[in-house]
Amino acid sequence: MKLTTRSLVLGMIMVACPAFAEPITYQGRLADNGQPADGSYDLIFTLYDVASGGVAVASVEQVGVQLSDGLLTTDLDFGDQVFEGDRWLEIQVRNNGGRSYSTLQPRQPVRPAPSAIDHRLEPWATTPDGLAAGDGASRLTINGTTPFNAFSYLTVDTPAGDNGFGGVYVTGATADAFPFYGLSNPSGGGVAYAYLHGPTGELRIFNQNDEHVVIESDGDVRVAGMLRAQTVQYSQQNIRFLRIPAEGFIADDGLVSAIYGGIGMSIQGQGEARAPLMLPLGANIQSIEFDYYMPLAGRTMTCVLGTRGPTAETSLSVIGSVSSSVSGVDAVRSMTMDTFTNPVVNPVAADYVLVANVSPSWSGSFLRSALVTYTVSQPD
Repeated sequence: MKLTTRSLVLGMIMVACPAFAEPITYQGRLADNGQPADGSYDLIFTLYDVASGGVAVASVEQVGVQLSDGLLTTDLDFGDQVFEGDRWLEIQVRNNGGRSYSTLQPRQPVRPAPSAIDHRLEPWATTPDGLAAGDGASRLTINGTTPFNAFSYLTVDTPAGDNGFGGVYVTGATADAFPFYGLSNPSGGGVAYAYLHGPTGELRIFNQNDEHVVIESDGDVRVAGMLRAQTVQYSQQNIRFLRIPAEGFIADDGLVSAIYGGIGMSIQGQGEARAPLMLPLGANIQSIEFDYYMPLAGRTMTCVLGTRGPTAETSLSVIGSVSSSVSGVDAVRSMTMDTFTNPVVNPVAADYVLVANVSPSWSGSFLRSALVTYTVSQPD
């Protein structure tokens, strides 16, 4: 039996974009010994990357194809990503169940039909602005030569309304993938990129191949190097502590004070001891705890927080005070000041001073320290 090819109508017709796994439709006429072929035939369709020789890209075998009056129409599914580049189709044929195939010559070049080209662009369309998809309310436009404004060659028009999200998603195929977005300037600007670290859920930002910022899945942020900002605001009040030791208190002029190791400071006779309180602007004082040792009964220790203006003659304005007469030789005592007329600190307008006094006299009484608890909404 002799098999020949009389003609191939339109070569083949593509019904979908060949970059995806969709069938194509092949049409042709087969002659058997000079006559239109009728009956059942087996065919092998093989794609090559060149007109002769070369490497087979994909192959489809069809058994028992029915032909009538020589007309051959069949759908071929070569799989995904096989039409990238030039392709030629080689056909082998035999009678159904025959022993060997005959190869038809020459190979046929694969050319898309106009309908396939139009389909391949969907949902894209050419516009005066470039290549666009979508309508005016939700639209993506690409222009490779002329920017839409001073900088942009790619625009995404988002729909209006509270849920008018629009943008680009890069989705990883697996849980441990690294969805990636990068920027490059080969002329000297280097590279920068960001990616989602699949195993940890961290967003990692690199510049010049160095990791600079990591946003953890719980919202914590790690920054490499110096962080510069005009204003940094805490999401909630941050608690801070400041302890003023006995050595920070100084007796009024003319009084003699002394530090007794392991016990605290004391004054000979009557008088006040003072310590400056230096807190950041906007600090909110929560409490001040005073530790003291007062073994003799009949004495009262009073501690005051006050402010005074920038001149030495300005009198002290009390904004908080606490007193205690609890005494005893068995332990160190403490008392807490937690009520203030104005707990928000403004060191620009006034100086803040802690004052301690024991009546009727300090004899045998000691101030050990003052612990200030305060909150801030910004870094110090």
